[in-house]
Amino acid sequence: MEWKYAPHSQFPESSQRLGDSYSEPRDDGRVEDNMRRKIAEYEDRILQLKAENTRLLQKSSEQENRLRAQTTEFARELEEIRSKQLIKTPSTCDSEVQGEWKALDFEVRQFVSNYLRDPLSLSTVRRLEQLEIFKWLPEMSKTLRSPFVCNIVLQSWVWHFLCFRIFDAHSVFWAGDIGKGFSVLSQQIRDHISNVDGPPTTQAPALSQLHNWRVRSTHLISQLDTHDRNTSTKQTAYTMSSCLGPVMRLIGPQDPMHENLRQDALRIVHKAAKLDRIFRLSRAYYHVFITRLKLPFVEPQSFGFQFDPETMELNSDISLSDQGKAGSVVDLAVSPGILKVGNSDGANYGSERVLAKLQVLCDLQGILERFERFRVDGETKTAKKNLRKQSRMRLRKTMMIVSTCFESTAEHAK
Repeated sequence: MEWKYAPHSQFPESSQRLGDSYSEPRDDGRVEDNMRRKIAEYEDRILQLKAENTRLLQKSSEQENRLRAQTTEFARELEEIRSKQLIKTPSTCDSEVQGEWKALDFEVRQFVSNYLRDPLSLSTVRRLEQLEIFKWLPEMSKTLRSPFVCNIVLQSWVWHFLCFRIFDAHSVFWAGDIGKGFSVLSQQIRDHISNVDGPPTTQAPALSQLHNWRVRSTHLISQLDTHDRNTSTKQTAYTMSSCLGPVMRLIGPQDPMHENLRQDALRIVHKAAKLDRIFRLSRAYYHVFITRLKLPFVEPQSFGFQFDPETMELNSDISLSDQGKAGSVVDLAVSPGILKVGNSDGANYGSERVLAKLQVLCDLQGILERFERFRVDGETKTAKKNLRKQSRMRLRKTMMIVSTCFESTAEHAK
């Protein structure tokens, strides 16, 4: 068999495949140039990215420095605002506080004397002993029958009512439960700072910051609409007058005297609320106390502790001159005292001053016995005086009869 070669034209597909697989010889120099060019481009790009990164870092640093400067400026302006005391706080001097306190004390005295003109009957006292308002004086309610002590005991009850309903840290009077919670928290923080070991110089800055925060927060809470202070004042006065209505021998709410009682109670609560606002918004710390200030505290807090002449004084209405000596026991706390710590500028928290002393009674049994002797002696003197008066009247009457007889005898003789 004879083989014949056909030309490429006869095998187009085969010829095309062979043509496709054919290539020119490679130029290694050109490939190397391309690689160097690519590497140079990449290196330039890396340098550009490094430069961009450096620029961004510099810009970030500048912004950080600018932000730090703005923060410092903001802190300076904030401190300047605080130093200017844009929150208006009462800067009442001590003499004004003492004057307001004496005015409130006078109102309480007048209130009791106006509505309790006679001692209470035994049946009324026994009924009062069962009431919650007199359980803080388990033995004192009996003294309501004494004409010498009943006014003092009721003054003490009114003052206890004002202390626990208005001045106390747990009171809801000024701002409801929010104000109560805040007052308790600030008191706990103050106690914690005071109990930290260290010199007073380390406590002073913390106390200053605490009271500045307390004043600002009190001002903010007072602006909230969650508590109506005017309504709270009226409700407190109504509770006070309702409790004292039976004591003052008023028949009931329909008694015309009840309205006068409510109005006078409202005036007392208004004065107490005014003082409470001064105490809460002042940068100084005020503490209204109706028990002893020094440890140990006792229960009940109204009596049974030793007399302290630095923070207490005897009630001048019925106290005797030989009371109030060292070791004397307080039988009744009548009206509270005021302790002031620091000043209205928010400084000097290491100093304390008693603006008003706690009014107390000591040796109440001795007072009652002595007044009883005075009463018996007075009745004896009155009886003798009446006997002498009656004797003089009988003698005068006898003389008139004798004179009439003489005149009648003289007429018959004529």
